Amino acid sequence: MILPMDGTSNHLPKKPMPSQERGCWFDTEGSLDPGIVGRGGFDLVVTQTEREPLLDYMERARLDGVKCGMYYAKSTRCYFLTVNGLENIARELTMIMPFVRTRRKWDQIARFRDYLAQKRTRHQHQAKRALAILDSGLKACRADFEGPNRIPYYSHRIGLQYGPVA
Repeated sequence: MILPMDGTSNHLPKKPMPSQERGCWFDTEGSLDPGIVGRGGFDLVVTQTEREPLLDYMERARLDGVKCGMYYAKSTRCYFLTVNGLENIARELTMIMPFVRTRRKWDQIARFRDYLAQKRTRHQHQAKRALAILDSGLKACRADFEGPNRIPYYSHRIGLQYGPVA
């Protein structure tokens, strides 16, 4: 498709973003960090100066059963796509983990998993369900990553073991 050069269109046609592409966006433009101090929990955030790619991300994430939202911050002139809730974050990570390549993101995922595994008095059931979702995604990643050429350097952080898949 050829885009018009007269300024009538400034972005590609809208299409829901598949999990491979969402994984790349999370890997480069996203973060998974503890939320607001005192509130607890984690937030998965993807930041971008343009709105359209985040709308495509959000549309497909919602089709995949992940609740998310978007807001604009005037101070930074950026759009923020946020995924809140332990189970929603775990569900989104399960879909995008096979496409995450950087050590920093895998460390963030490991911190999130450690957070889910902690003993707590509040939200214990949500944390257990989210941990089960995340662990099922890690097992699926394990089959993708293990092999003669694809043993990841971050495997010890998330429980992936060297050798054949059990």
